[in-house]
Amino acid sequence: MRALKTGHGWAAMVLWAATSAVMVSAAAAEPTAIDSPWPAFQFGATGVAPMRPLLSWLHAATSFTDADQTLHVVLHGGAERIAMHLTVGSPTALVNGAKLSLDPAPFEAHGAFYVPVRPVLEALGVKLTWQAAPRGLVLAFGDQQAFLPILAPFYALVGDREMLVGGRIANQWAPADVMSARLVGGERYWLYGLGGAADGVAEGGKPAKQTPGDWLRVALRRPAGAATGLLAFGGPWNAQPRLARPVTPIPAEYQQIVSEQLAAKGLTAAAIHIQQALKVDLGNTGTEDVLLTAGSMDAAKPPKQAKDGDYSLVLLLRKSDGGVAKTIVLAGHVYTTKGGLGTPYTDEIAGVLDLTGDGTMQVITRYRYFDGGGIEVFAVGKEGAERVLSGGAGA
Repeated sequence: MRALKTGHGWAAMVLWAATSAVMVSAAAAEPTAIDSPWPAFQFGATGVAPMRPLLSWLHAATSFTDADQTLHVVLHGGAERIAMHLTVGSPTALVNGAKLSLDPAPFEAHGAFYVPVRPVLEALGVKLTWQAAPRGLVLAFGDQQAFLPILAPFYALVGDREMLVGGRIANQWAPADVMSARLVGGERYWLYGLGGAADGVAEGGKPAKQTPGDWLRVALRRPAGAATGLLAFGGPWNAQPRLARPVTPIPAEYQQIVSEQLAAKGLTAAAIHIQQALKVDLGNTGTEDVLLTAGSMDAAKPPKQAKDGDYSLVLLLRKSDGGVAKTIVLAGHVYTTKGGLGTPYTDEIAGVLDLTGDGTMQVITRYRYFDGGGIEVFAVGKEGAERVLSGGAGA
């Protein structure tokens, strides 16, 4: 098997899970937790786990074929020799030549090869017993026993100023106040920007209410060298399976689309300034979507007062099944003397991440005004986009 990176800090969590187990009796010792730098977690209703620490515990022989991303496993010690072949993205494994269905298919995340725990381990001859407290599986193979901790299915998103935006709880979107009740401190977060993920993992504190604005802050202990302005997400899977790519040069048709959107809001003579133009396949369909940010103001430093003709837009361009492009407005602010001025908002694309773990990606936007700002998350479908999370902080 290929060399995998370690050091994501999960060893402490594993040791905590093992030492905090309730003893069945004074004479019976709990099985030792499997030491792993990667967490096992709940993916929908299925537990998934990294293979390397499990195979090490089983003393299995392994190899990896880079060309087709296949992990080869040979295990002795039971009644027979077992040969298993697992391929990234394939819902079918081979076990001694027979097909084994896997849901989800094996995938890679943060340098680890993940598989659904129960079908793979049972095919290797391991007996599994669920344990509610601490949460995880007791594994038995011959005279060996071990404990595999499995994280509870709630994963938080933290934005600018370490503001808790919300996240996912048991496959449902959860606002910040609901998510806050689940976080006790010590949770791990991966850091993402538009250009990719940062190395290492951050650790978050227990959410604390901040004023003014009554928002919730999760203090993050970040890995050394991590850039500022990154989004922090607690889902252990790879939340960035496809990168958004800058579009250069910017086609004239994008300028026209922005002009039409501004004209529809009463601004007919504005100079068009496209600040971001990105392409990314949001739905993993093989067709790329386009994200555009256009504005007359500096997105990072909005003024205190808007002037006539100021604007800020975030647009999503999607192609329908018939190939017709559809323009979806994710954020739109236009300021005119006739329509009203006041405090202006600026908007930009902060990230494109898979927050659901199913391969589809959500669009994350950042808004600012002169003394505050926030994050909004949009789930995109064929017919449009729905804002599923939103959180702001300011005076």
